Formats: sequence, C-alpha cells, structure tokens
Amino acid sequence: MKKTVGLTIGDSNALKGIALMFLLWHHLFYIQNGKYTDFSIIDGYMIVNQLGIACKVCVALFVFLSGYGLAKKSQTGSLDAYNFYIGRYTKLMLNYWLIWLLFVPIGIYWGRTPEVVYHDHIIAKLIVDFLGMSYSFGFYGFNPTWWFMSCIILLYLLFPFLYKFRRYCLAFIVFSILIVWIPLYVFNPIKYYLTAFVLGIYCSQSRLFVNVISLDSMLAKLMILILCIFLFLVRNFFPYPLLFDSILTIVIIVTYKVLNSNGFFYKICCFIGKYSMNIFLFHTFIYYYYFSNIIYCSSNPVLIFFVLLGVSLLIASIIERIKQFLCFDEISKKIISCLSRRKK
Repeated sequence: MKKTVGLTIGDSNALKGIALMFLLWHHLFYIQNGKYTDFSIIDGYMIVNQLGIACKVCVALFVFLSGYGLAKKSQTGSLDAYNFYIGRYTKLMLNYWLIWLLFVPIGIYWGRTPEVVYHDHIIAKLIVDFLGMSYSFGFYGFNPTWWFMSCIILLYLLFPFLYKFRRYCLAFIVFSILIVWIPLYVFNPIKYYLTAFVLGIYCSQSRLFVNVISLDSMLAKLMILILCIFLFLVRNFFPYPLLFDSILTIVIIVTYKVLNSNGFFYKICCFIGKYSMNIFLFHTFIYYYYFSNIIYCSSNPVLIFFVLLGVSLLIASIIERIKQFLCFDEISKKIISCLSRRKK
C-alpha cells in the first residue's frame, strides 16, 4: 500500500483545476440556449446539457477543498479567530475588488449600468454587492456568479467555531443536512454547502479518508471509477441534487486520488487550478455578457469549452501580471500585518 498523508497542496490545486473545468462546462451548457449542438443516447437524456447540469457539483468541490485546506493549515498551530478573519477576508476581498474594478466599469460603458442591474435601492445594493453579500440579501449583482462570494464569506465566518468543535463533526454533518428544510435568510447561500464544508474539515482529520484514498488495488480503483461515473450520470435524478453533491464530491476526490499518477493530466489541472479564483470571478463576463457570440460561434461543445478555457487562462495570466505590477501580494501582506493581533 502506498504511503499518503491525505491531500497535498498539489492535489488541492489539481482538484481546483478539475472543479474549475466543471464550472465552465456547467455555465456553458446547463441551459439549452440554442447556441450549441447536443445529442441523445437515451431518449430524452441530452448528454451535453445533462452533464452541464451535473457539473454544478463544482461548488461543493470548491467548498470541500476550502474546509479541508483551512482545517489542515489550522493544525499547525492554535487558531486565533480574529487573525483568521483578517487574513482570509483581506485576501478574498482584495482579489474580488480588483476583478470588480477591472470588469464592472467595462460593463457600465457597454450599458450594463447600476440602474439596469439593480432597478431600485441602487446605492444600498451597490454597497452590498461590492461587499460580496448580494445573494444573502436576495438579489444578484453585476455578476450572478458572485453569489458564491456570499457563500464562502459566511463559511469563513463559521469556520473558527466549526474547527474548535471539530470533534463533533459528525453531529455538524447531520445538522447541516437538516437545515436544508429550514429558512436561513441571510445564511441561505450556505444551505446546501455547509455539509460539504464540514465534510472537508472532518476528512482533514479522518484516518478512514486517508485509508480510502490510499487504495492500491486495481479492482478497487476500477470499482471507484465506475461508481464515480454512475453517480455523476444519475446525479440530476436525485430529489435534492445540491445536497447529493457533497457525497459526489467525496467520490470524485477519491477517484482522482486513487487514479492520479502525477502525470501530464495532473500538471495541467494544477496549472488551471492556480488561476481558478480569478477565472471564477470574471468568466461570466466573457462567455455571457461581453463575448457570447464569439465563444459559442462553433456550436461544438468541446470547442466552445476549450475556447472559453483558453481565453480565461490568457486573461487570468494578464491579471496576474497586473497584480505583480501593482505589488498586490505585498500590499495584501502589509494590510494583514498591520491589522493582525500580535501573539503573546
């Protein structure tokens, strides 16, 4: 049996790359908009569209990796809630605001003005949207995809509490499933994703999870691969597919881990994963608002996907150059250093 300590930083980056590719496929094809060619093997099951819907699992995958990564980092020392909030929110919001300032003014120039986006209570909604909390208050902002900002902000808010009581993770998992049927109002964005987040925290300390992703039997690998493909194909038929995504996420991660050989696919996924946050923040502007006709011009789903992926990677690399020019990381570190509470 091969030795493993769970998910490495490289694994996390590769899985973020996989999640990002799911995200792009989901947004491109979860609606049959007449701009792409689809086909059916089983009558009524349109392959491209159904896979596009199933790729919504990307959200749970991102959330799981976030919970897992935060818990792993917190194991290296005592968790100070104040410093945690300062560090995580500074990095998250500065990146969000940079993308906002790069892309929203272009939309305003092309006619996507605050009046068109918000309709009423423009100033209040603009402030809430700029703070990444629009979906918590029941509306979409300049970019509907930014609903996830509300989700991750709230999960960051809960993390110190969840980590402090991580020995009760199984109870939190049960609770996170039950709240699906409870109105959460401002916390509504996490309704279906608290389960994946808590599972990430739990798996960061679970020997069972480590043992499963260490499987070295060819038969076991084949069975896990078949299970993953089956669950992915039937995902859309479950009564609560967004909740089911937490289970599917575990299966996808286990499948990736037991099949991964650190080869070419791994390197490609790591490269894509490095830009996942930036691409998540701006890709909707590219494929939906600004260049939809160009992205969909071939009508071929595979070409459409790779065109959006290629364009997104190019733009993301340019944004990274802009960040380097602005000394973005250094500024972020200085802000965190100034605001952080010194340990005694």
